[in-house]
Amino acid sequence: MELKSPDDTSMRRSVFITDMNKSGVDPEISDKINEYFSQLQDHVGKLDTHIDNVLHKHENDFLNAFKCQMFTLYTQLRELKKKTDENEVKLRRDEQLNKLQASLDWFREEAVHLGETTQFYKKEADKWKAKADSLEDDRKFLEDQLRCAKKRIKDLQEGRSQENTLENSSRISRPMTSSGQGSQKFIPTTKSGLLIMELLQKHPMKDGEFFFELEKYLNNIENAYHEALKKAKFSLSYEKKKHFNVSAQQTSVYFEKSEMENLFLECVDEVRKDVLKRRTQNMFAQKYTKRAASSHRNEKNPLTSSDKRKILELLVSNEQILILLYEKLFPHKAVNYNLFAKNEDGSQEPLPSIDELIKQVPTRLGAKTSTPQKARIFGYT
Repeated sequence: MELKSPDDTSMRRSVFITDMNKSGVDPEISDKINEYFSQLQDHVGKLDTHIDNVLHKHENDFLNAFKCQMFTLYTQLRELKKKTDENEVKLRRDEQLNKLQASLDWFREEAVHLGETTQFYKKEADKWKAKADSLEDDRKFLEDQLRCAKKRIKDLQEGRSQENTLENSSRISRPMTSSGQGSQKFIPTTKSGLLIMELLQKHPMKDGEFFFELEKYLNNIENAYHEALKKAKFSLSYEKKKHFNVSAQQTSVYFEKSEMENLFLECVDEVRKDVLKRRTQNMFAQKYTKRAASSHRNEKNPLTSSDKRKILELLVSNEQILILLYEKLFPHKAVNYNLFAKNEDGSQEPLPSIDELIKQVPTRLGAKTSTPQKARIFGYT
Protein backbone atom coordinates (compact mmCIF):
# COMPACT_ATOMS: atom_id res chain seq x y z
CA MET A 1 0.00 0.00 0.00
CA GLU A 2 1.42 3.36 -1.08
CA LEU A 3 1.90 5.86 1.78
CA LYS A 4 1.57 9.62 1.28
CA SER A 5 4.16 12.10 2.52
CA PRO A 6 3.25 14.90 5.03
CA ASP A 7 4.09 17.63 2.46
CA ASP A 8 1.63 16.22 -0.02
CA THR A 9 -1.03 16.06 2.67
CA SER A 10 -0.51 19.67 3.80
CA MET A 11 -0.54 20.85 0.21
CA ARG A 12 -3.84 19.15 -0.45
CA ARG A 13 -5.20 20.59 2.73
CA SER A 14 -4.24 24.09 1.70
CA VAL A 15 -5.76 23.54 -1.71
CA PHE A 16 -8.97 22.27 -0.13
CA ILE A 17 -9.16 25.30 2.21
CA THR A 18 -8.49 27.70 -0.66
CA ASP A 19 -11.27 26.12 -2.68
CA MET A 20 -13.62 26.45 0.27
CA ASN A 21 -12.77 30.14 0.72
CA LYS A 22 -13.35 30.81 -2.91
CA SER A 23 -16.73 29.20 -2.84
CA GLY A 24 -17.85 31.47 0.01
CA VAL A 25 -18.71 28.91 2.64
CA ASP A 26 -19.74 29.97 6.13
CA PRO A 27 -16.76 30.21 8.52
CA GLU A 28 -18.37 27.95 11.14
CA ILE A 29 -19.08 25.36 8.55
CA SER A 30 -15.60 25.83 7.29
CA ASP A 31 -14.21 25.16 10.78
CA LYS A 32 -16.24 22.00 11.09
CA ILE A 33 -15.17 20.93 7.67
CA ASN A 34 -11.59 21.53 8.63
CA GLU A 35 -12.11 19.62 11.84
CA TYR A 36 -13.70 16.72 10.02
CA PHE A 37 -11.00 16.83 7.43
CA SER A 38 -8.31 16.67 10.11
CA GLN A 39 -10.10 13.74 11.74
CA LEU A 40 -10.29 11.98 8.41
CA GLN A 41 -6.62 12.67 7.88
CA ASP A 42 -5.85 11.16 11.31
CA HIS A 43 -7.95 8.08 10.58
CA VAL A 44 -6.32 7.68 7.20
CA GLY A 45 -2.91 7.97 8.86
CA LYS A 46 -3.87 5.32 11.43
CA LEU A 47 -5.48 3.02 8.83
CA ASP A 48 -2.16 1.56 7.66
CA THR A 49 -1.12 0.77 11.22
CA HIS A 50 -4.50 -0.82 11.97
CA ILE A 51 -4.35 -2.92 8.81
CA ASP A 52 -0.82 -4.02 9.72
CA ASN A 53 -2.02 -5.01 13.21
CA VAL A 54 -4.97 -6.95 11.80
CA LEU A 55 -2.73 -8.73 9.28
CA HIS A 56 -0.21 -9.56 12.00
CA LYS A 57 -3.00 -10.90 14.24
CA HIS A 58 -4.43 -13.00 11.42
CA GLU A 59 -0.96 -14.29 10.64
CA ASN A 60 -0.45 -15.31 14.28
CA ASP A 61 -3.87 -17.01 14.38
CA PHE A 62 -3.07 -18.90 11.18
CA LEU A 63 0.30 -20.00 12.52
CA ASN A 64 -1.30 -21.17 15.78
CA ALA A 65 -4.00 -23.10 13.92
CA PHE A 66 -1.37 -24.62 11.62
CA LYS A 67 0.71 -25.65 14.62
CA CYS A 68 -2.33 -27.26 16.27
CA GLN A 69 -3.22 -29.12 13.10
CA MET A 70 0.34 -30.32 12.61
CA PHE A 71 0.51 -31.46 16.25
CA THR A 72 -2.77 -33.36 15.79
CA LEU A 73 -1.42 -35.00 12.64
CA TYR A 74 1.82 -35.86 14.43
CA THR A 75 -0.13 -37.45 17.30
CA GLN A 76 -2.25 -39.47 14.87
CA LEU A 77 0.83 -40.59 12.95
CA ARG A 78 2.53 -41.64 16.16
CA GLU A 79 -0.55 -43.66 17.25
CA LEU A 80 -0.78 -45.27 13.81
CA LYS A 81 2.90 -46.17 13.97
CA LYS A 82 2.39 -47.65 17.43
CA LYS A 83 -0.56 -49.72 16.21
CA THR A 84 1.45 -50.82 13.19
CA ASP A 85 4.29 -51.97 15.43
CA GLU A 86 1.84 -53.82 17.69
CA ASN A 87 0.21 -55.55 14.70
CA GLU A 88 3.62 -56.51 13.37
CA VAL A 89 4.57 -57.96 16.76
CA LYS A 90 1.28 -59.88 16.86
CA LEU A 91 1.84 -61.24 13.37
CA ARG A 92 5.35 -62.35 14.27
CA ARG A 93 4.07 -63.92 17.48
CA ASP A 94 1.29 -65.73 15.58
CA GLU A 95 3.79 -67.00 13.03
CA GLN A 96 6.08 -68.16 15.83
CA LEU A 97 3.14 -69.83 17.60
CA ASN A 98 2.16 -71.60 14.38
CA LYS A 99 5.71 -72.83 13.90
CA LEU A 100 5.90 -73.97 17.52
CA GLN A 101 2.53 -75.68 17.21
CA ALA A 102 3.68 -77.52 14.08
CA SER A 103 6.89 -78.50 15.84
CA LEU A 104 4.90 -79.65 18.87
CA ASP A 105 2.64 -81.81 16.70
CA TRP A 106 5.66 -83.32 14.98
CA PHE A 107 7.42 -84.04 18.26
CA ARG A 108 4.21 -85.53 19.67
CA GLU A 109 3.87 -87.85 16.69
CA GLU A 110 7.54 -88.79 16.96
CA ALA A 111 7.13 -89.42 20.70
CA VAL A 112 4.15 -91.70 20.07
CA HIS A 113 6.05 -93.51 17.32
CA LEU A 114 9.14 -93.86 19.52
CA GLY A 115 6.99 -95.08 22.40
CA GLU A 116 5.44 -97.77 20.23
CA THR A 117 8.86 -98.72 18.88
CA THR A 118 10.26 -98.83 22.42
CA GLN A 119 7.44 -101.11 23.56
CA PHE A 120 7.99 -103.36 20.55
CA TYR A 121 11.74 -103.59 21.14
CA LYS A 122 11.17 -104.09 24.86
CA LYS A 123 8.93 -107.06 24.15
CA GLU A 124 11.45 -108.37 21.64
CA ALA A 125 14.21 -107.96 24.24
CA ASP A 126 12.16 -109.84 26.84
CA LYS A 127 11.44 -112.55 24.29
CA TRP A 128 15.10 -112.94 23.36
CA LYS A 129 16.07 -112.79 27.03
CA ALA A 130 13.72 -115.68 27.78
CA LYS A 131 15.14 -117.60 24.83
CA ALA A 132 18.66 -116.83 26.05
CA ASP A 133 17.79 -118.13 29.51
CA SER A 134 16.35 -121.29 27.97
CA LEU A 135 19.44 -121.72 25.80
CA GLU A 136 21.65 -121.12 28.84
CA ASP A 137 19.88 -123.94 30.68
CA ASP A 138 20.27 -126.16 27.63
CA ARG A 139 23.94 -125.21 27.38
CA LYS A 140 24.56 -126.14 31.01
CA PHE A 141 22.71 -129.42 30.52
CA LEU A 142 24.71 -130.19 27.37
CA GLU A 143 27.95 -129.27 29.13
CA ASP A 144 27.14 -131.75 31.88
CA GLN A 145 26.25 -134.39 29.30
CA LEU A 146 29.44 -133.66 27.36
CA ARG A 147 31.52 -133.91 30.51
CA CYS A 148 29.93 -137.25 31.35
CA ALA A 149 30.40 -138.43 27.76
CA LYS A 150 34.08 -137.44 27.80
CA LYS A 151 34.55 -139.32 31.05
CA ARG A 152 32.74 -142.33 29.62
CA ILE A 153 34.83 -142.21 26.43
CA LYS A 154 37.99 -142.00 28.50
CA ASP A 155 36.93 -145.05 30.51
CA LEU A 156 36.07 -146.92 27.32
CA GLN A 157 39.40 -146.01 25.78
CA GLU A 158 41.23 -147.27 28.87
CA GLY A 159 39.20 -150.47 28.80
CA ARG A 160 39.87 -150.87 25.10
CA SER A 161 43.58 -150.41 25.62
CA GLN A 162 43.56 -152.99 28.40
CA GLU A 163 41.62 -155.40 26.21
CA ASN A 164 44.11 -154.92 23.37
CA THR A 165 46.98 -155.50 25.79
CA LEU A 166 45.39 -158.67 27.11
CA GLU A 167 44.63 -159.90 23.61
CA ASN A 168 48.21 -159.35 22.49
CA SER A 169 49.54 -161.06 25.58
CA SER A 170 47.19 -164.01 25.04
CA ARG A 171 48.39 -164.41 21.47
CA ILE A 172 52.01 -164.45 22.58
CA SER A 173 51.77 -166.55 25.75
CA ARG A 174 49.06 -169.06 24.73
CA PRO A 175 50.81 -172.53 24.73
CA MET A 176 50.24 -175.16 22.13
CA THR A 177 48.08 -177.98 23.49
CA SER A 178 49.09 -181.59 22.83
CA SER A 179 46.78 -184.10 21.22
CA GLY A 180 46.56 -186.26 24.36
CA GLN A 181 45.43 -183.46 26.68
CA GLY A 182 41.66 -182.87 27.03
CA SER A 183 41.83 -179.39 28.70
CA GLN A 184 43.35 -175.97 27.78
CA LYS A 185 44.84 -173.18 29.85
CA PHE A 186 42.51 -170.21 30.61
CA ILE A 187 43.70 -166.81 29.22
CA PRO A 188 41.38 -163.78 29.89
CA THR A 189 40.34 -161.52 26.96
CA THR A 190 37.88 -159.16 28.73
CA LYS A 191 37.54 -157.35 32.04
CA SER A 192 35.43 -160.17 33.37
CA GLY A 193 38.13 -162.61 32.30
CA LEU A 194 40.72 -160.48 34.06
CA LEU A 195 38.74 -160.72 37.28
CA ILE A 196 38.43 -164.47 36.81
CA MET A 197 42.18 -164.65 36.26
CA GLU A 198 42.73 -162.93 39.58
CA LEU A 199 40.41 -165.43 41.25
CA LEU A 200 42.28 -168.25 39.50
CA GLN A 201 45.56 -166.99 40.88
CA LYS A 202 44.08 -166.92 44.36
CA HIS A 203 42.35 -170.31 43.99
CA PRO A 204 44.22 -172.41 41.44
CA MET A 205 42.25 -175.01 39.44
CA LYS A 206 43.31 -177.37 36.68
CA ASP A 207 40.06 -177.26 34.57
CA GLY A 208 39.85 -174.07 32.42
CA GLU A 209 36.55 -174.78 30.60
CA PHE A 210 34.58 -173.56 33.55
CA PHE A 211 36.36 -170.24 33.47
CA PHE A 212 35.72 -169.82 29.73
CA GLU A 213 32.00 -170.38 30.27
CA LEU A 214 32.00 -168.01 33.21
CA GLU A 215 33.74 -165.32 31.16
CA LYS A 216 31.21 -165.76 28.35
CA TYR A 217 28.31 -165.42 30.79
CA LEU A 218 29.72 -162.27 32.35
CA ASN A 219 30.45 -160.83 28.91
CA ASN A 220 26.81 -161.34 27.90
CA ILE A 221 25.71 -159.54 31.06
CA GLU A 222 28.05 -156.64 30.23
CA ASN A 223 26.68 -156.42 26.67
CA ALA A 224 23.12 -156.35 28.00
CA TYR A 225 24.14 -153.56 30.35
CA HIS A 226 25.59 -151.55 27.45
CA GLU A 227 22.41 -152.01 25.42
CA ALA A 228 20.29 -150.81 28.33
CA LEU A 229 22.61 -147.83 28.72
CA LYS A 230 22.19 -146.94 25.02
CA LYS A 231 18.41 -147.13 25.31
CA ALA A 232 18.51 -144.92 28.41
CA LYS A 233 20.64 -142.34 26.55
CA PHE A 234 18.28 -142.40 23.58
CA SER A 235 15.23 -141.90 25.82
CA LEU A 236 17.08 -139.12 27.66
CA SER A 237 17.85 -137.29 24.40
CA TYR A 238 14.22 -137.73 23.28
CA GLU A 239 12.90 -136.31 26.56
CA LYS A 240 15.38 -133.45 26.29
CA LYS A 241 14.14 -132.54 22.79
CA LYS A 242 10.57 -132.80 23.99
CA HIS A 243 11.32 -130.53 26.94
CA PHE A 244 13.02 -128.02 24.64
CA ASN A 245 10.00 -127.94 22.28
CA VAL A 246 7.58 -127.50 25.17
CA SER A 247 9.66 -124.66 26.66
CA ALA A 248 9.86 -122.95 23.25
CA GLN A 249 6.08 -123.24 22.81
CA GLN A 250 5.49 -121.85 26.29
CA THR A 251 7.85 -118.96 25.57
CA SER A 252 6.09 -118.12 22.29
CA VAL A 253 2.67 -118.36 23.94
CA TYR A 254 3.83 -116.12 26.79
CA PHE A 255 4.86 -113.32 24.43
CA GLU A 256 1.88 -113.55 22.05
CA LYS A 257 -0.93 -111.13 22.70
CA SER A 258 -4.05 -112.75 23.98
CA GLU A 259 -7.44 -112.01 22.49
CA MET A 260 -8.52 -110.06 25.57
CA GLU A 261 -5.41 -107.87 25.39
CA ASN A 262 -6.09 -107.09 21.72
CA LEU A 263 -9.69 -106.21 22.59
CA PHE A 264 -8.55 -103.86 25.36
CA LEU A 265 -6.02 -102.18 23.04
CA GLU A 266 -8.71 -101.69 20.39
CA CYS A 267 -10.97 -99.99 22.95
CA VAL A 268 -8.12 -97.71 24.05
CA ASP A 269 -7.27 -96.81 20.43
CA GLU A 270 -10.89 -95.94 19.68
CA VAL A 271 -11.15 -93.63 22.70
CA ARG A 272 -7.76 -92.11 21.87
CA LYS A 273 -9.01 -91.19 18.38
CA ASP A 274 -11.93 -89.32 19.96
CA VAL A 275 -9.53 -87.55 22.34
CA LEU A 276 -7.26 -86.45 19.48
CA LYS A 277 -10.26 -85.20 17.50
CA ARG A 278 -11.51 -83.21 20.50
CA ARG A 279 -8.09 -81.72 21.15
CA THR A 280 -7.75 -80.71 17.50
CA GLN A 281 -11.12 -78.94 17.58
CA ASN A 282 -10.23 -77.11 20.80
CA MET A 283 -6.88 -76.09 19.37
CA PHE A 284 -8.47 -74.58 16.25
CA ALA A 285 -11.19 -72.86 18.33
CA GLN A 286 -8.65 -71.25 20.68
CA LYS A 287 -5.80 -70.79 18.24
CA TYR A 288 -5.13 -67.06 18.73
CA THR A 289 -5.62 -66.84 22.48
CA LYS A 290 -3.09 -67.18 25.26
CA ARG A 291 -5.53 -69.38 27.10
CA ALA A 292 -5.22 -72.08 24.47
CA ALA A 293 -1.43 -72.07 24.77
CA SER A 294 -1.49 -72.23 28.57
CA SER A 295 -4.14 -74.96 28.67
CA HIS A 296 -2.29 -76.93 26.03
CA ARG A 297 0.95 -76.61 28.00
CA ASN A 298 -0.62 -77.58 31.29
CA GLU A 299 -2.43 -80.64 29.91
CA LYS A 300 -0.55 -83.60 31.34
CA ASN A 301 -3.04 -86.46 31.15
CA PRO A 302 -4.90 -86.54 27.79
CA LEU A 303 -7.43 -89.10 29.08
CA THR A 304 -10.12 -87.68 31.33
CA SER A 305 -12.31 -89.63 33.73
CA SER A 306 -15.11 -89.72 31.14
CA ASP A 307 -12.69 -91.19 28.57
CA LYS A 308 -11.66 -93.89 31.03
CA ARG A 309 -15.30 -94.68 31.74
CA LYS A 310 -15.90 -94.94 28.00
CA ILE A 311 -13.02 -97.45 27.71
CA LEU A 312 -14.62 -99.55 30.44
CA GLU A 313 -18.03 -99.32 28.74
CA LEU A 314 -16.59 -100.46 25.41
CA LEU A 315 -14.74 -103.29 27.13
CA VAL A 316 -17.72 -104.49 29.14
CA SER A 317 -20.05 -104.30 26.12
CA ASN A 318 -18.15 -107.20 24.50
CA GLU A 319 -19.90 -110.57 24.72
CA GLN A 320 -16.77 -112.54 25.54
CA ILE A 321 -15.98 -110.21 28.44
CA LEU A 322 -19.52 -110.68 29.75
CA ILE A 323 -19.16 -114.45 29.57
CA LEU A 324 -15.83 -114.25 31.39
CA LEU A 325 -17.40 -112.08 34.10
CA TYR A 326 -20.26 -114.55 34.38
CA GLU A 327 -17.76 -117.37 34.83
CA LYS A 328 -15.97 -115.45 37.60
CA LEU A 329 -19.15 -114.31 39.38
CA PHE A 330 -21.06 -117.59 39.15
CA PRO A 331 -18.49 -120.40 38.98
CA HIS A 332 -21.01 -123.00 40.22
CA LYS A 333 -23.24 -122.17 37.23
CA ALA A 334 -20.49 -121.62 34.67
CA VAL A 335 -19.08 -125.08 35.30
CA ASN A 336 -21.93 -126.43 33.19
CA TYR A 337 -20.46 -124.60 30.19
CA ASN A 338 -16.95 -125.48 29.15
CA LEU A 339 -16.10 -122.04 27.74
CA PHE A 340 -12.72 -123.05 26.39
CA ALA A 341 -13.50 -126.58 25.20
CA LYS A 342 -12.25 -127.68 21.78
CA ASN A 343 -13.55 -130.20 19.29
CA GLU A 344 -11.67 -133.27 18.17
CA ASP A 345 -10.29 -131.41 15.15
CA GLY A 346 -8.85 -128.70 17.44
CA SER A 347 -11.43 -126.00 16.60
CA GLN A 348 -13.11 -123.89 19.30
CA GLU A 349 -16.59 -124.96 20.33
CA PRO A 350 -19.30 -122.24 19.96
CA LEU A 351 -19.75 -120.18 23.11
CA PRO A 352 -23.15 -120.13 24.83
CA SER A 353 -25.34 -117.12 24.15
CA ILE A 354 -25.91 -114.34 26.65
CA ASP A 355 -29.58 -115.27 27.05
CA GLU A 356 -28.64 -118.80 28.07
CA LEU A 357 -26.27 -117.44 30.70
CA ILE A 358 -28.79 -114.86 31.96
CA LYS A 359 -31.30 -117.64 32.60
CA GLN A 360 -28.82 -119.09 35.11
CA VAL A 361 -28.67 -115.82 37.15
CA PRO A 362 -30.67 -116.27 40.40
CA THR A 363 -33.45 -113.69 40.92
CA ARG A 364 -34.70 -112.35 44.26
CA LEU A 365 -37.81 -114.13 45.65
CA GLY A 366 -38.49 -115.85 42.36
CA ALA A 367 -39.30 -112.59 40.56
CA LYS A 368 -39.40 -112.70 36.80
CA THR A 369 -36.70 -110.64 35.17
CA SER A 370 -37.55 -109.14 31.80
CA THR A 371 -35.15 -108.99 28.90
CA PRO A 372 -34.41 -105.22 29.25
CA GLN A 373 -33.64 -105.76 32.94
CA LYS A 374 -31.31 -108.62 32.03
CA ALA A 375 -29.66 -106.38 29.49
CA ARG A 376 -29.12 -103.72 32.14
CA ILE A 377 -27.57 -106.33 34.44
CA PHE A 378 -24.85 -107.12 31.90
CA GLY A 379 -24.59 -103.60 30.47
CA TYR A 380 -25.65 -104.22 26.88
CA THR A 381 -28.73 -103.41 24.81
